[in-house]
Amino acid sequence: MSNIGIKVTNNQILIRKVTVIFLLFSGIWVGAATSFFEISLVFSVLAGIISSNLLENEFVPYSVILILVFQNLLIGTGSHLTGNLSGLTYLTQVPMVFVWTINLCLKKVDKLSKVDISFIVLMIFSLSSLAFGRGPIQGIISNLRDLSTFYFTYRIGKRFIKTEEIFARFIKKILYLGIFVVLIGIILYLGGYPLNKFLGIDEIYYAKGVTTLLNNFDGRFGSDVFGISVTRMGSIYFEPINLGYLIFSMLIISFIFFNTQKLKYINLYRLILLIGGMLSFGKGAMLLTIGVMIAGIVHKLFLKFFPRSNEMNVFRNLFILLTIIMFIGGNYYFKTFGGAVGNHFYAIQGTLDSISHRPIGFGLGVGGNASSLFTGGGLDFTTGSETALLSFVYQIGVQGAIALICVFYFMSKEVLEKVQKNSQFKNRFLFYVPMILIFVSIYQANTYTPQCITLLMITLGGFVGMRDRRRKKYNG
Repeated sequence: MSNIGIKVTNNQILIRKVTVIFLLFSGIWVGAATSFFEISLVFSVLAGIISSNLLENEFVPYSVILILVFQNLLIGTGSHLTGNLSGLTYLTQVPMVFVWTINLCLKKVDKLSKVDISFIVLMIFSLSSLAFGRGPIQGIISNLRDLSTFYFTYRIGKRFIKTEEIFARFIKKILYLGIFVVLIGIILYLGGYPLNKFLGIDEIYYAKGVTTLLNNFDGRFGSDVFGISVTRMGSIYFEPINLGYLIFSMLIISFIFFNTQKLKYINLYRLILLIGGMLSFGKGAMLLTIGVMIAGIVHKLFLKFFPRSNEMNVFRNLFILLTIIMFIGGNYYFKTFGGAVGNHFYAIQGTLDSISHRPIGFGLGVGGNASSLFTGGGLDFTTGSETALLSFVYQIGVQGAIALICVFYFMSKEVLEKVQKNSQFKNRFLFYVPMILIFVSIYQANTYTPQCITLLMITLGGFVGMRDRRRKKYNG
């Protein structure tokens, strides 16, 4: 009798999983093909409600990544097939609605963590900044999405990934997905614009706010490295910069150490991911990966020679040293090679000058790339275009930025405490991820967008959320 009950329960879970994927994928595609974007938003809410009942399973965190990966492909093919261009912009918000719905449906925890409290303060400062000024509604929503989704996805990882076995399955599925994304990306890269057009790349960029169909690759597909012009790979993300964050995030988490059996061919997977990441030519994602890996190695070596050191102090001091080195290196690259990175440095200089005149902020939605896009103007290097962190400072003030940094700092602290508690010393590099993301976001506008940051946030949340397990074996 109990076996029948288990079978029924498993069947119910399977039906819920299939329903969630069907609602998300069909909702976006139908919305793109018919202009009834309301269907997509309603379906994403229903998918979120169903997902909130699938606790202690890697499916929900994985489905968030899955819809982010396939979102633009669904929009592009649906719209391109029927010629519809109405309501496409709303479809880009489906992952956000899905994530927010899941969080709203989750049961409240008994005690708020410092991460939670810092996020609440961040939201208070963000919304109160509307008293100082406000941009277009699309700009407000876009910035509010970037200021909140990273926390909500961290929370999803924390609440759904509860054992090392679940965590290992999640990472395994992500790596398989990464290989698929890279291989498909190489095919699209070789196929050039005609193949991408067939899959709806023009319609995708129309959805992103480009008011006319491009009939050629958008400017963000071109860049330069050490003064050499290159064409970037976009894969089914159709966005090279965001793709770089996704693939390099997959590369970073492939180094997470488990006590369970290692994944076969892991080094081959890492090589494929590295090639894919390099073809995206995403400098911000490369800087993040290099910084995290170097920090993890140096941290481990330092504690090997000075075992009695306070690990939190080592983390703080090493992070400061690393940011100074990366700052000097970034400036050297800019002065030596210039090129595409120039806009980021001009934006840093111009935005800092604006902030100095009004440090309390100018209001949510008035700065950054979103404001430029939705007001129809060009990039404004005095309001935070091309620099995510400073665009937030410009909008919600220094006080809001401090709250944002606190959220990431306490994330790092939670990860560090988890590493120490479970003696998973090989995973020390993980607690550098949040703070190095903060640093990288000074030079990149995309860092906090869901397509860029979500995988790392879910992974960190999952690592923290795993139940403690006493281990006799030292893994360092």
